[in-house]
Amino acid sequence: MSFSNQRQFARLSVSDDTLAYDETGRKLGQVTMVGGGGMAIRIADASLKFTPGDRLKITVVESAGDNRNTVQATVVYLHGDTLGLEFV
Repeated sequence: MSFSNQRQFARLSVSDDTLAYDETGRKLGQVTMVGGGGMAIRIADASLKFTPGDRLKITVVESAGDNRNTVQATVVYLHGDTLGLEFV
C-alpha cells in the first residue's frame, strides 16, 4: 500500500463566517480550509495582490469574533480567488 498521496496534516473544518485579516486590519477574505501546515483563503477583493514567497501576519477571526488567532504565513500560491498559505 502506498501512502504517497496522504497529507502530512489533516484538513480541518471551519465555519463559513471564519474571516482572515492582515496586520493592518484589512479584510483578506473567508478562510475556506485549515490544516496543520497552512490554510486557504477566498480573497474578498480582486485588487489584493500577492506573490508566492510573500510573508504575512494574519489574524483569523471565527464566528462571532470570540476566537482570534494570529499566525505568520508564507504565500504558496494564488489560483483565481484562492490564496494558499503555509504556516511559518
